[in-house]
Amino acid sequence: MTKPDRPASHLPPFTLVICGRSASGKSTLAAWAASSFGLAVISSDLVRKELARIKPSDRAPAAHYSDPCNQRIYAELGRRAAASVRRGSGVIVDATFRSRQNREAFAATFGGAAPVLFVECHAPLQVLLARAKAREKDPASVSDASPEVVARQYDQWEPLDEVPAGDRTAIDAAGTTTQVTTELVAAIQEFLIRLG
Repeated sequence: MTKPDRPASHLPPFTLVICGRSASGKSTLAAWAASSFGLAVISSDLVRKELARIKPSDRAPAAHYSDPCNQRIYAELGRRAAASVRRGSGVIVDATFRSRQNREAFAATFGGAAPVLFVECHAPLQVLLARAKAREKDPASVSDASPEVVARQYDQWEPLDEVPAGDRTAIDAAGTTTQVTTELVAAIQEFLIRLG
């Protein structure tokens, strides 16, 4: 498996947003990147459960997925990511970022605290549904995205068109772990080269 060629201590502060449709492997990839780069992860699933005052493995009521609640969650993600950057470290944000409105809520509170690389995980619908179905059997799963939610949200994804081309990349998350992590490392290294 490919590893980064620079240890975390030598990385400039930046924010890695790992986004994409539900069940596309974001959290798995975020955990791998956190271990490889030595960065903290801010997860929308965990922040949502924390603000709802429920355990991570509990299912949040539907009201916690309303548009106003989603906006509050993304604003909180932006605040926490900015605070991490101000402490002098990079950070990984793990969330769908599926609408432009969500991304704007994040940007408003993040305030350009550091350069941001958006990495969009994508996979065919049948792969996402299979993953969501398997995840339902895991009592420790934090995600509330059932196969029904995954199917409903699939066509609601809004492309990252407002993000500059050099600040976003797409990864085929249906590939093997080695393929996916190799793509991620290459994208990060290219991004960091641009930052100088």
